[in-house]
Amino acid sequence: MLTPRFVYTFSIVTAVKLGTVYFGPQMPSAIHRAIPLIIVLIAVVLVAPLSARAQTSALAQSQIQSTITDKPEAPIAFVNVEMYRDAPSDVEFTYATRLTQKYNFAKILSAALGCELQDKHVSPNDDGTSELDAQCDLPTRRTLLTHAAEIDPGPFEELQRGESDYDIGIIIRMPRDDVARCDPTPSETPHISDRALCIYILKNDAQVRQRLQFSFGYSRAHATRIFSLLTILLLAPIALTFWYRKRALNVPEEVRPALSFAHRRFLTWTSTLGALAWWTAIDLLHANDYVAFAVPPTKWTDSFATDVLPWILLWIPALAVYFLCLVLSSPLQTLRGTNHTQREIYGRSFWSIARFALPFSFLALALATMGKSPQIGFLFVAISFLSGGLARRRFARAYGMELHALTSGELRDRAFAMAQAAGTKLNQLYVLPMERMRVANAFAHVAHNIFLTDYLVKNLSRREVDAILGHEIAHLQKKHIGRRMTMTIAVMFGFGFGAAYSESWFPRAFPLGPIFLALLLLLLYFTSRRNEFAADAGAVKLTGDAEAMITGLAKLSLLNTMPLHWGKVDEKLLTHPSTLRRIKKLAREGGIPEERIPELLSQAKLPPADVYLIPATALPAGKIFSTRYKNRITKQYLWASALTGALIPSLIVYASQWGRTGSPLMWTTYVTGFVLTIAAETLIAKSFARRGLPKLEYPLREKAKSEGAVLGDRNGLYVSLAPDSAPRIYEGNWAWDLGFLSVTPNELIYWGEEARFVLRREEIISLSVGLGSVSWFENSTVYVTWRDVSGREMKFHLRPLQAYAASVLAQELQNWHRGIPMQSGSILMAIQPVAQMTGAPKFGQVTSVSPKSLVRAQYLMRDLVFNMFVSLGMVFALGLYLPPLDMLSEPSGSAYLNPAAGAVYVLAVVLLTRIFLLIPFWRFRETKLTEINLAADTATENQS
Repeated sequence: MLTPRFVYTFSIVTAVKLGTVYFGPQMPSAIHRAIPLIIVLIAVVLVAPLSARAQTSALAQSQIQSTITDKPEAPIAFVNVEMYRDAPSDVEFTYATRLTQKYNFAKILSAALGCELQDKHVSPNDDGTSELDAQCDLPTRRTLLTHAAEIDPGPFEELQRGESDYDIGIIIRMPRDDVARCDPTPSETPHISDRALCIYILKNDAQVRQRLQFSFGYSRAHATRIFSLLTILLLAPIALTFWYRKRALNVPEEVRPALSFAHRRFLTWTSTLGALAWWTAIDLLHANDYVAFAVPPTKWTDSFATDVLPWILLWIPALAVYFLCLVLSSPLQTLRGTNHTQREIYGRSFWSIARFALPFSFLALALATMGKSPQIGFLFVAISFLSGGLARRRFARAYGMELHALTSGELRDRAFAMAQAAGTKLNQLYVLPMERMRVANAFAHVAHNIFLTDYLVKNLSRREVDAILGHEIAHLQKKHIGRRMTMTIAVMFGFGFGAAYSESWFPRAFPLGPIFLALLLLLLYFTSRRNEFAADAGAVKLTGDAEAMITGLAKLSLLNTMPLHWGKVDEKLLTHPSTLRRIKKLAREGGIPEERIPELLSQAKLPPADVYLIPATALPAGKIFSTRYKNRITKQYLWASALTGALIPSLIVYASQWGRTGSPLMWTTYVTGFVLTIAAETLIAKSFARRGLPKLEYPLREKAKSEGAVLGDRNGLYVSLAPDSAPRIYEGNWAWDLGFLSVTPNELIYWGEEARFVLRREEIISLSVGLGSVSWFENSTVYVTWRDVSGREMKFHLRPLQAYAASVLAQELQNWHRGIPMQSGSILMAIQPVAQMTGAPKFGQVTSVSPKSLVRAQYLMRDLVFNMFVSLGMVFALGLYLPPLDMLSEPSGSAYLNPAAGAVYVLAVVLLTRIFLLIPFWRFRETKLTEINLAADTATENQS
């Protein structure tokens, strides 16, 4: 069966082991893409256990009926009591239908069981009998080891006195734990599934009515065995870490590089083998069953949740031990030449684990509570996303892993040229500041981004960086990352569905999950190593420089204090082959004699003579209008738009149903809600077009002062700049750069973070007002057309970020360009030139995407799924239910007229609103730039 054990444990272990390989620093993007998978997983987990449980219940009832009917000497009425660890007992009483008017069976059962019957339901059978089904919370005595209860058979005497030919059968079904006892000795004790059964036949002529006492749970010896073995497994990695640390810190200096690699290998093996051993022990010892037994039930969970909570509790000590091992082994980081404070070590160790453990734990709780309370379930989903986002930000901060997009420059141009030659898409090139961590690495992301650490770029030659770039581009070209993720997901779901229908094939304690995880890891490692060989060959094909690839790989090994060669056994548990194996394979395929390899390895030890320069804006603290700031604004817009689009129609439905609004007023209200949603979403899109930009003016002026530009309050008009002839999107924003514009009688001067230039009056061909961004509102900007020294016509556009309209700035610049003296009150009169600069704009190629990309299938699907997911959360938070979940949780209260119709209305409004907002992007034509007549009256222009 697809148990919560599999869902939670496999998710958390696989995430911790594979998350950094697949998702890397762009975890938010990966979570965004994983939303469809999460939704499907929720559906599978909710439906599969229900089906399997129904089949098991039917089989159990069949065997019980067989047991009872094997006693033909007297007609029998029987009571079936099914006990649970943490939920009311199910009670079923079968009796002759003709006795319905004669006896109050509900009262008899309540007296015998000692509790009031709840949810009573009577149904007749074809054989002349009826069944009374109910729930009853039997008084239970709980300890850490046992649960005990009793049944008083005395109340059945009334029935047996009136019906002399009746015997009473009592069937008690309890969880089959370590201990299950019934007193007195039962008449029958058949075996059925995972339940312990005690069957009593109360004869009509019995003289003594002894109370039936029963208990289930664990013996002291069994509990001690579970605790002892798990404690040993927890202490073993800690002891090994102490032993390894003591040994490693006393080695000679010359072997420390090899020991650094051995340390990382030790952590990998400890975490992988430790997780597999821990999971296996839990399965073999049924430790999750004992924890579920010992943990008291909560009001907001059902029996399904008890399968998840024990696994969360059991994995907390394992994760704590892994954290402790990371902290204890931190002194070995000095082997790589790095030194960190204890606080830094604790923070990095904790957030390395928390960024996966927190979101997956809350997601498991969401799955557990969704059936009983969708509101609480989606609350846990929200907490999962929020905690995951917080943990990832803290992790990135702890390691200094702030992303810096390289949107222009020689290195950027080289990467994009190679991607174009390979026939693959490259969205963005990022630089990660990891020099302090002494990490030289490069990796590709499934979203077609490439990441380079600054430590790599500064210590490899241009040829070697090109080879490494070619390697990552080959990964994208051959779709290695996407295929590996697809394979992982397919195998996980294949195993999940197989396990849902193969429970009877394996013993109950069979460690199927750990075995499957081990095989999956070996498969992924094998696939990854093959992909590395293929990417090496692809890099040589792109660059035609096998020697640079060889020296680049060797230099990476030296920079990362890794040996060139490791054994085949070590290699089987790593994602990358031995560096020496890769070098020899490259030499064979590149036609390089084997005797030249030692010479190339010697060259790799020399410092690079020619390196790529990393722009100051792509280094830490190098840019105020940074990638992190842009991403934060983009995320704020996405969430503000999604929450607003879901909240307004949800509140409209809630208010309409609470007020019992009927037709046609209800439909009028619904139409009004749709119009309000459209209006609110459009205003949000307009406000976010330049949100957060005005507040950056002061820090930018301070930065300019520190760099000698002498920018005071009267120096320069605060503007945004985009180096294209039409609206483009730069890291989710319409602006590429922010800076200050000023003029002299003969020069137009711009000072910004990315660009600084001076244009002479005669170099400018024309100025016009055109489209600045794509939306339902007119967002105009000033286009400047100029001619460079070669005679080419080029364009860029500027947008004032103060209280001026683009048309006003354009008119002022037009007057300046024509030599017309500035009038009193002109905005250009109020600014003074910045520090003297020379040179026309040299933008080069700048990374951007067309607004049309937002209406392509991939983006549309992500946008739709994200907004629908947020809408479902809002629907369940307000109690507006959907038909598929009605069977799991009925709406409470009488105010809900038609909950399904209201929820469908919310989803429909969200869908239609997203379509409305995207219409301008469908209509946008990049080759056509609509210019506005400068002679038009600008008095009516929106000054905001």
